Amino acid sequence: MLTRLSGLGPARSARPGPDGLAPVDRVRPLLQHLADAAADAEGRARRPVPVLGAHAVGDQLAVLARDLLATDPPPGALADLADRLVALRRAL
Repeated sequence: MLTRLSGLGPARSARPGPDGLAPVDRVRPLLQHLADAAADAEGRARRPVPVLGAHAVGDQLAVLARDLLATDPPPGALADLADRLVALRRAL
């Protein structure tokens, strides 16, 4: 997924498609899901993920995924993450 996002480049990542959604708009819900899952696993309060430029979305995805993996996620969280990544890949 990170390779695909970096391959799109910032301009294309921010350009809306025929349905009006840009690739970065498709990634941001997953970013928030990852942050929420990690916060829940650590017993922390959920916080909104900062909206960064299109050039940083891949880095945000990598950092938030690592954060979730470092929490000893609850059962099913990794399968859910894999399903969401597959759906995102197909949508891009």
